[in-house]
Order: sequence, then C-alpha cells, then structure tokens
Amino acid sequence: MKIRRAAVTDAEGVARVQVDSWRSTYEHIVPDEYLSSRTYENRSQKWKRMITEQAVYVAEDNEGDIIGFSNGGQERSGKLSAL
Repeated sequence: MKIRRAAVTDAEGVARVQVDSWRSTYEHIVPDEYLSSRTYENRSQKWKRMITEQAVYVAEDNEGDIIGFSNGGQERSGKLSAL
C-alpha cells in the first residue's frame, strides 16, 4: 500500500471509494433515494474542488488503485481548546 497526497486526477477514484462506502455502510440506515443520488460523477466534481482547497491523501493498493482517502482543512469554529 502507498499513501500520497492526492492530485486532481485522483478525484474519480476518491469518489468511487466514497460512493461505494456510503452505499454499503448506510444501506437500510438512510433512504435508498439518498444513496442513489450520490453518484460517481457528482462526487468526482466535488472532490476535484476539495483536492485543490484541502489536504487530501489517498491510499493505493499495489496496482495503483485508490482504496481509501483522508481529508482535512482549516478549523472553522474558532473554538479551539487545549486538551
């Protein structure tokens, strides 16, 4: 497995992992209509934008296929506290 920073060209692979994960994880938990509305195409467009605006990393298998991802951005609430 290889972990690296995502490129915009990874958006489709990230979208596939996200959509497939949602569909398998939330089946029978959230309405089918909602899950079917999450398509590779619309999520890919969102990920293209997110990859340019946030820190997004992908995990690849030995064949170079994206099998996982992580993302994060700036803290937005302004309510940071010490642990």
